[in-house]
Amino acid sequence: MSSSGAGAARSAGAGAARSAGAGAARSAEAGAARSAGAGAADAGAGPLWAGGAVWRLPVRTGADYAAVSGDRNPIHTSHLGARLFGFPRPIAHGMWTKARCLAALEGRLPEAYTVDVTFKQPILLPSTVRFTSSPTAAGWDFTVLTERPHLLGSITAI
Repeated sequence: MSSSGAGAARSAGAGAARSAGAGAARSAEAGAARSAGAGAADAGAGPLWAGGAVWRLPVRTGADYAAVSGDRNPIHTSHLGARLFGFPRPIAHGMWTKARCLAALEGRLPEAYTVDVTFKQPILLPSTVRFTSSPTAAGWDFTVLTERPHLLGSITAI
C-alpha cells in the first residue's frame, strides 16, 4: 500500500465477506456505491470505452453520499463549509470515490480480494472525471483523474 499523497486506505472486498461465510453481506463501500454514489454518477455518466468511463459529478454528490454514510462533514456538503477549510468548492468523499470505482468494476472482481487506494488530491464538486481500469496478473489497477490523478487503486485477489 502506498502511503504517499493525501492519504491511503486498504480494505477487504465484498467478495471476501461472502467467502468468509457472511452470506450475502456486502462491504459498506459497495453498498454505499449502489445506494447513492453509483446512482448519482450514473445519471451523469459519459461515454464508456474499454477500461474506462467519464463521470459527471454534480455538486449534490457530497450531500447524497452524506445521507447514506452519515458523514455530513461540511467540506462535502456546503460551499461555505468547504471554503472555511481551504477548498474553493465542496469536495467528494474519498470513500465515495473508492466505492464508485468498485461499483464500476462489479462483475469483474474476484470472489475474494483486497483493495488498496491512495488519495492524491480532492475532487472538487461539481466536476467531470475520468475512470480508467486495467486488468493485472493479480487483479485490477484503476485511477480517477482529471488532468492529474485524484485516486490510484489496485485490487488483488486473495
